[in-house]
Amino acid sequence: VVGVGYLLRYLGATARVKELLEGKKITICSAWYLGGMPAMPWFADIETSGGQMVDQTSHLIDWLLYLVGDVASVWARYGYEISGPQESVNIADSGVVNLLFESGAIGSISNCCCMGFPGPTPGIWLAGEGFFFELTYNNLRVKIADNAFEEPINLRAGYAEESRVFIDAVQTGRKERLLSPYADAVKTLAVALAANRSAQENREVKIAEMLA
Repeated sequence: VVGVGYLLRYLGATARVKELLEGKKITICSAWYLGGMPAMPWFADIETSGGQMVDQTSHLIDWLLYLVGDVASVWARYGYEISGPQESVNIADSGVVNLLFESGAIGSISNCCCMGFPGPTPGIWLAGEGFFFELTYNNLRVKIADNAFEEPINLRAGYAEESRVFIDAVQTGRKERLLSPYADAVKTLAVALAANRSAQENREVKIAEMLA
């Protein structure tokens, strides 16, 4: 039994947005993770963390994949303005990724770890004809035509639900409630690693190339 720790899939707000998206087509989406460099020394080493896109931002990549669908290709640019002069840091301190989804939707991701202090709450937004959804680590905002509402998100509840579902799967052998199976997590990692490769080689990278 394998359950990968992408807990954002287990939030009640995620389930609600997935339900509200029934019959709707996402046209464009975006994600952001902005802040400072974590104190853990392994984070600043590309060999041990994979960089911010693989470590922190992969949770947002996974959120997008769960709600929007699989990514076909990426094109990324990374910056080293702050981290470049530091011998102990060899990861990018900023990055922007353009996404093309298999559905035809387009998206973007912005992340940075150069600020030296916590940034805005990480999150994503999704938009299409007649709707806009914004999910952060602590809030859900929805606008559908003339109907709009907000509600808080309890991130700890996601951790708890993820643990309950996994323990139940181990005890009973029933895996149908596992929302983040190994195969899905491989796709998420492939997108993050494709972004790294795209930034390094300055070209569009297809996700199929990473999974070959």
